[in-house]
Amino acid sequence: MRQITQTLQTRGLLFLVYLSNFFLSFHYFTTAYINSSFLGSKLPTAIADNLISVLYILASILNIFIFLYAPEILKHIGNYRLILYLAIIDLLAVWGLASTSSLEFILPLFVIHQAIVPIILFGLDIFLEHYTKDEGKTGKYRGFFLTVTNVALVISPLLLAAIGLSKTDFSPAYLLSGIFLVPLILIVGFTLKNFKDPQYRGIQFEHEIDCFIKNKDISSVFVCNFLLQLFYSWMVIYMPIYLIDKLGLTWEQFGLVLTIALLPFVLFEIPIGNLADKKFGEKEIMAIGFVIIATSLFSISYFSDLRLEVLTLLLFLTRTGAAFVEITTESYFFKKINEGDADMVSIFRISRPFSYIVGPLLGGLTLMILSYQQMFAVMALIMISGIFIVGRITDTR
Repeated sequence: MRQITQTLQTRGLLFLVYLSNFFLSFHYFTTAYINSSFLGSKLPTAIADNLISVLYILASILNIFIFLYAPEILKHIGNYRLILYLAIIDLLAVWGLASTSSLEFILPLFVIHQAIVPIILFGLDIFLEHYTKDEGKTGKYRGFFLTVTNVALVISPLLLAAIGLSKTDFSPAYLLSGIFLVPLILIVGFTLKNFKDPQYRGIQFEHEIDCFIKNKDISSVFVCNFLLQLFYSWMVIYMPIYLIDKLGLTWEQFGLVLTIALLPFVLFEIPIGNLADKKFGEKEIMAIGFVIIATSLFSISYFSDLRLEVLTLLLFLTRTGAAFVEITTESYFFKKINEGDADMVSIFRISRPFSYIVGPLLGGLTLMILSYQQMFAVMALIMISGIFIVGRITDTR
C-alpha cells in the first residue's frame, strides 16, 4: 500500500512538472517568433538587423554565464527557489516590454527575458529527471515532455493571429506571455516546494572538457544538439523576417503557416521516443532527421517562386526532421546521466545559448553575400554535417 501511495504521489508531481512546462512553453513561444519584428519596429532601420543580432548574442552570453554557475547556485538556494525567483523576474521583464516604448528599458529587459527562460527549463529538467527513474522509458518520458512543449509551440501562432497583432503594436503578445507565467509560479510555489535536492556537482571545466573529449557518445550528441539549436536560431530570427518582410505575409497568414509547419513536433515525438526505447535506438532516427532538414532547406533556397502551399509543406518537412533529431538527442543524453548530474545538464543546455551566438554571427555574415532565401542553403550544408557526427554515436539498442 505504501508503495502504491508513493507511486501515485510521484505521478502527481510528475504531472505538475509537465503542467509547469506547458505554461512555460506558452510563455516563451507566444513571443519567440515576433521578437525580431518587435525589436525591428523599435530600432532605427539602418542598424536594426545588426543590433537585433547583437541583442541575441548578449542574451546568450548571459545565459551561458548563468548555466556555468547553475550547479553552485543550486547548492545554495535549491532548484525550487531557482525556478521561482527566475520566473518572477521574467514576469516583470515581459510585462515591462509590453508597457514601455523606451529603448533604454526595452533592450536590457529583452536580454533578461531571453537569458532566463532556458534556466527555468533547466530547472524543470532536474525535476523531470528526479521523478522518472526508469531509463528504459526515457524516450517515452522525454517524448511526452517535449510534446507538451510543442503543443504550446503549435498553438501560440494561432493565439497571435487571434489577438490581432499589428506591425507596430506588439504589447498584447507580451502581456499574454506574462499571464502564462502566473500559473507556473503558483504551481512551483505551492506544490513543488518540498522537493529534496540531490547532491549537485559543481562544474569543473578541465574535468568536464576531459569527460566530453573522452566520451565520444556524449560529445557527439552534444554537437548534434548544437546543430539542431543552430537551425532553430535561424528559424526564430530570420524566417519571420523572410516570410513577413520579404514575402509580404500578414500576421494571420504567418500564424497559419507556422502552426501547420510546427505540427510534426506534436505528431511524431511521442511515437519516435517509444520506437527509440523499444526497437531502433536513437542513432538511425537522428541521422534520418538531419537528412530531412537538409533536403527541405535546399528546396526552399533553390526554388525562387514557391507557392504558399509548397512553402508551408517544405517548412513542415524541416520541422519533421527537427522533431526526429530533437527527441533522439534528448532521449540519448538523458539515458546517460542522472538527476545529480546538474553539471552535465548545464553543459548540454549551453548548446542553445551558444547557438544564439554562432547563429546571428553566421547569419549576419551570410546576408552580406547572399539573399534571405539563399541563406537557407548554407544551413542545409551545416545540417548535412550532422549526419557524419551521428555516425560516431554508439546506439542504445
